[in-house]
Amino acid sequence: MFDWQTKDGEDIVAFINDLRSEGMRNWGKMAQRVNDHFDVEISKDMARKAWRQYGDNDEARERLNVESSEKSASFKIEYNVGEATSKGATIKTLEDLIVACEINLDVWKIDRHVVNKWEVKSKIAPVHPLFQVKAWLSKRVAEDTVFPIIEPVVVKMPNISGKRSSPKSLKKALIIPDSQIGFRKDVYNGQLEPFHDRRALDLAVQVAEYTKPERIVLLGDMLDLPDWSDKFLRSPDFYWTTQPSLIELAWWIARLIDAVPGVKVDYIEGNHEDRMKKMLINHLIAGYNLRPAGDMDSPPAMSIPNLLGLEDMGVTWWGNYPKDEVWITPKLRCRHGNTAKKGGGTTSKSILKDTFVSEVYGHSHRFEYSCKTVKTANGMETFRAFSPGTIAKIDGSVPSNSSEEDWQQGLGLIYYDEIDFNIVPISINNGRCIFDDRVFVGEEHIVRLNEDTGWKF
Repeated sequence: MFDWQTKDGEDIVAFINDLRSEGMRNWGKMAQRVNDHFDVEISKDMARKAWRQYGDNDEARERLNVESSEKSASFKIEYNVGEATSKGATIKTLEDLIVACEINLDVWKIDRHVVNKWEVKSKIAPVHPLFQVKAWLSKRVAEDTVFPIIEPVVVKMPNISGKRSSPKSLKKALIIPDSQIGFRKDVYNGQLEPFHDRRALDLAVQVAEYTKPERIVLLGDMLDLPDWSDKFLRSPDFYWTTQPSLIELAWWIARLIDAVPGVKVDYIEGNHEDRMKKMLINHLIAGYNLRPAGDMDSPPAMSIPNLLGLEDMGVTWWGNYPKDEVWITPKLRCRHGNTAKKGGGTTSKSILKDTFVSEVYGHSHRFEYSCKTVKTANGMETFRAFSPGTIAKIDGSVPSNSSEEDWQQGLGLIYYDEIDFNIVPISINNGRCIFDDRVFVGEEHIVRLNEDTGWKF
């Protein structure tokens, strides 16, 4: 016969009553909860039958507990100490417990004990007393200390000779930050000295060809356009450099597309590309937003997407700086950004402070990665802010307010699916980068650049 009261005096039927009062009606789940809680094995039919027979009947359940209380006494021994306990109606004193557990007081001594009493009303008697008696004992003469035998750990190794199943393939997005393509033009011989780092640009092409991403995102400020700035004093050696800048950037974009046929390319406008628009508004408003009469749906004649021929190359232009953003997943966006704090890591922390979405950003020219974890309606969620840095030169060639900038070069590769993403930073140092157990070395390709474009760079 199954004992519905445990050795520790717990009432299993009362536990089932509690589950019923909490709204549980599935007897299979109820039996599983009982088995897990009391370490017993009952079926759903046993649970239902016990509840129907005893559950709503205080008198029957009390009688059941009284009948089973005689079995409730136990004496557990562990080396030189023991613990005797009982719960029910028949064992009321320490002496009763000693008799019930057959404790030899010549061997054991009582260190301490407790007796608890409570009363339950029933239909049989106005008051029905129940008792809990518990005693802690130790041997009068301690035996030799017993140490467990320590044996070497034996682990059965799984069979790994067969082929492992390949994980579901992830999509990839290559992120290319500010290249600042532009030149100083020697006023004596016309020689063009680039701001951009052709070796870093070539590394972007190599990584694209190696990883075959589904998407490539140009983060903005791919052009420098110093001769279109109203903010800085325009030196004469910046004039007449827009045309070669456009030609070279278009060549590098074409190389990226050629490296990954069918890739989707997004170009986000940065504050440097926005210089052309501002210059037209401030100084040549009549030329702003002009389009050919026969093609009013094309980009404006004096605009970056038109001058680069982005539409012909299949590149999507996002030209609403600083608001436009490209979403890789519903949890991750890319944008050029308009924040650049002093000091390493400060920009990414500033961006994370007031946002609850992960993002990859440009503009700061610093290689940064920060995270924060917050509690949301979906549980704990980690938000990330990452900047790949720049692929412009970091030796002071790019026009700025400082003679020595704290900039770093790099790229970003994002692995993603419908649920999550992982950002892999790729640092560039002196024309080299390490990725996926490989070393990539960039080249300038000036001969090929001249041959393909017809210009003498």
